[in-house]
Amino acid sequence: MAHSFDRGPLAFSANAYHDLLRRHCGGGAAVAYSMISIAPERPDFARRSLLKRIVVSGVSSNVIPWLMFASVSVACVSAFFSWRSSKVAANASQAALYLKFQEQYASHGMRDALRNLSSWRELHGGDFAHKWGELYEKNDTDALEVDKSRRRVSHFFGAIADLYKNGLLSKPLTCRLKNYSGADLWFEVVEPLEEQLGRDYDRSQFETLRSLRNSLGRTQPRWFKPVIVAQSADIE
Repeated sequence: MAHSFDRGPLAFSANAYHDLLRRHCGGGAAVAYSMISIAPERPDFARRSLLKRIVVSGVSSNVIPWLMFASVSVACVSAFFSWRSSKVAANASQAALYLKFQEQYASHGMRDALRNLSSWRELHGGDFAHKWGELYEKNDTDALEVDKSRRRVSHFFGAIADLYKNGLLSKPLTCRLKNYSGADLWFEVVEPLEEQLGRDYDRSQFETLRSLRNSLGRTQPRWFKPVIVAQSADIE
């Protein structure tokens, strides 16, 4: 049976190759050729399978545990840096919140609100809440100003309580904010005024911060004359 050699454009049969050797190399070459057994090439999938077996058999069993250890190590390092990046982002968010609260607390409007609440309590003594409720219903000018102060301080510390309760503000930062001296007025003046409004106020905010509170007994500075004033704009 004649074999054919397929090598692209130079394809020819085994008989033609035999004749070529006889003409140019003599009978010896032709005899030598006749002793060569030409086998068909191994299919591609067989060669790949053979190569795979060679590679796998060449890997020592001692190397495999080290490869697994290296893979686990890389995964752990990647997880650590991912956790660290998340922590840095969370700290940056907490810092931004703290600066925002600090800016609000340092405003002229907050200063006037805290002074009004302190002055009202000092001017009207232990009955300050009931007195405010009566005058508020009559649209008394001072009582209305005190109401503006109440709302401003209530929203400030109420927001701190809500953020902490919902896990958006860390405990150390919440404790730092609730230790502002104005927090005492929020508990001691604002809450009684809330009760005088004759509606169910949000007690949960007071309870949330009260659970973290260690009252320092601080009040607003006493160097100013107790008087109710219109609140200033927040622009410096």
